[in-house]
Amino acid sequence: MARPDGRILAVYAKHGEENKLYYRISEPNDPTRWGPARQFVPSPSTRLTYANLFLLPAENGRIYDFFRGLDNSYKPSYVYSDDMGETWTTGNVVIDVPATVRHRPYVRYASNGQDTVHMLYTEGHPRDFDNSVYHLFYRQGWLHSSGGERLAEFKQGLKRPDMGTVIYRGDPNNVAWICDIALDSGGHPSWPTRFRSGTPDCRPPRAVTTCAIATPAGMDAPGGPCAGVCGLTPLRGRG
Repeated sequence: MARPDGRILAVYAKHGEENKLYYRISEPNDPTRWGPARQFVPSPSTRLTYANLFLLPAENGRIYDFFRGLDNSYKPSYVYSDDMGETWTTGNVVIDVPATVRHRPYVRYASNGQDTVHMLYTEGHPRDFDNSVYHLFYRQGWLHSSGGERLAEFKQGLKRPDMGTVIYRGDPNNVAWICDIALDSGGHPSWPTRFRSGTPDCRPPRAVTTCAIATPAGMDAPGGPCAGVCGLTPLRGRG
């Protein structure tokens, strides 16, 4: 992640093997020279993997790192930094899945680079769950639905995946899997989504469709070119 001072912040981790993340900061305007590797432990029981960094100028330059595995939860989680990644503070789990099995929601993130982070996610891995697809966004200390309704304080997180806006409703024969999310020039999120059909042990890809939802500032009426494609009912879409 590029910092305003010309340095680059890099955060990385092993795949769930340790309770720490690693980070290094480059010299100003020179990505070939780096400072020493440092470590941060969110909690002793954390089993951490992935790193998704976002700088939000509207929050006085706070940096969020979204990862998986706070307190060995297997869930999307976050830490944050208020000094450009020099030091870190533990946050919380962002999306919980109440179940006897430890499911792991998969999340794709995109930010407008100012005050908002969009999240597209499932309940779990398609091997383990008949995934639906959901969307929400973070802004100013709250998690919001696609239409802007406050769902939960960020520091508390969602208690269930289905508290977010449902984009695609999965079932045993139609299981969703997300690939990426990006914002268009108007700040509207869009994504490619893979849908699988068949038995849980062998679900070949059935279709890949790209759709967009309404701007989080307000909902549009259901419909649009993607309506009815693979069961999708987007708020505003193009396919």
